Amino acid sequence: MTEYNLTDLQPFESMGIDFAKFDGIRTRIGKIEISEVPSIFGEDGKPLPVGQKIMIPVLKVYSEPLDMMIFADGSKKEIRASEMFNLKVIEKEGKKNIGWSQNPKGKLFQFMRNLKANTPQDLIGQFVTIVKRTGKDGRTYLGFAH
Repeated sequence: MTEYNLTDLQPFESMGIDFAKFDGIRTRIGKIEISEVPSIFGEDGKPLPVGQKIMIPVLKVYSEPLDMMIFADGSKKEIRASEMFNLKVIEKEGKKNIGWSQNPKGKLFQFMRNLKANTPQDLIGQFVTIVKRTGKDGRTYLGFAH
């Protein structure tokens, strides 16, 4: 085994991508998908007890690929802007389904209205402007202006 000395440690540049180069670019929405993510909020919108989470349905909206990261092992990862919108489980006539709020304050409703889309499927192919955002955790990501 190779021995290392703590005094020999040095910083190095990370392999990250400069998201600033994508800020303000116009591109099309490339795909949408329904997924489930953990949430700390109940179906009534109130916080759950500490440590509890439930899975909620979301609509993930992705841009067309903006760039490609190629790793040392040869694997590739597309760089896309994305946004995630909450969906709601709706029980109608004893059957569960999912849908989106038509409340004018709803994020998905506003996003669709701005793009003149009547349904989430209508979003595919629509032009959007990419924006660079910093999350609460300090990480940078690419989203859409809306």
